[in-house]
Amino acid sequence: MTVILLADVTIRAVAAALLHSLWQGTLVAAVTAALWWALRRSRPTARYALGCVALALMVGAWAATAWRTAVQLIPAAPARAAAAPPSLGPAGLFDYSPAIRTISRAELEDGPVPLARRLDLWSVRLVPLWLAGVFGLSFRLALSWWLVQRMRRAAHAPVASLVADRVAALAARLRVARAVQVVQSAAVQVPAVIGSLRPVILLPASALSGLSLAQLDAILAHELAHIRRHDFAVNLLQTVAEVLLFYHPACWWISRRVRAERELCCDDIAVSLCGDRVLYASALADLEALRVTPTLALAATDGPLLRRVRRLLSPAPERSRAPGLSAAH
Repeated sequence: MTVILLADVTIRAVAAALLHSLWQGTLVAAVTAALWWALRRSRPTARYALGCVALALMVGAWAATAWRTAVQLIPAAPARAAAAPPSLGPAGLFDYSPAIRTISRAELEDGPVPLARRLDLWSVRLVPLWLAGVFGLSFRLALSWWLVQRMRRAAHAPVASLVADRVAALAARLRVARAVQVVQSAAVQVPAVIGSLRPVILLPASALSGLSLAQLDAILAHELAHIRRHDFAVNLLQTVAEVLLFYHPACWWISRRVRAERELCCDDIAVSLCGDRVLYASALADLEALRVTPTLALAATDGPLLRRVRRLLSPAPERSRAPGLSAAH
């Protein structure tokens, strides 16, 4: 198969995936919203797992549609090339493809153009726009990755042995098997964790000096919870899904909810270790004013903070609104 034929099949397969992902993603979001509402009084781990599965289904449906379309088009590609050889002009590929070519005068004279034909043309014309969006967001993701790696390589000051010992004790209680490096960094303004295989907890000087030891323990427990749950790797995969499906509001809505539920999961772990909800809530409130972190870094003040604090301080389960609505701040 020639390069032009392969490109034609690829473009048409992507176009089909874009078109069908609109209803597929909407269906996944509707089912997810109903299940989230049913799980509104459950632990956040269940809602978090549901959100991750929903994102995986959206990406899987997109990829499966593109693959299925390509498999159907490949056998017929040589015949199409013989019937309508591609031109050599700058728009050769778009002149060649039956799905990409504009609706001809003959088609209009034969009667109303079928809706499927119009949808094919519309979806294929959107492929260049989708590619531009993917390239732009990929650049932003690469920039965020570069910032995170720069934070890792930046000059760090060692933390006091007391803090290092407390981190080691908390890690042992959480059964974190990987070695966790803890450093004082001027690159962050709130505690943050970066990396999955070799995790590093970055602590700003303000956290070391402005928090009590008990508050610092609670915040460190939150960051260690991210490490134990492999949240850095999941967050990276989640960001890739956002790049692929950037055009779909359902993807952004589900992804935002997943991030919110992730923080609630880590909040529960932190509270279980420190044993004082009020203490932990006060530590979060003290750090909120300093929140500035890159996209891929996981900070203790991520997520809807007001909802998190209310949840920590309220012994009763949330009943006022469904989780799918209350997290969309």
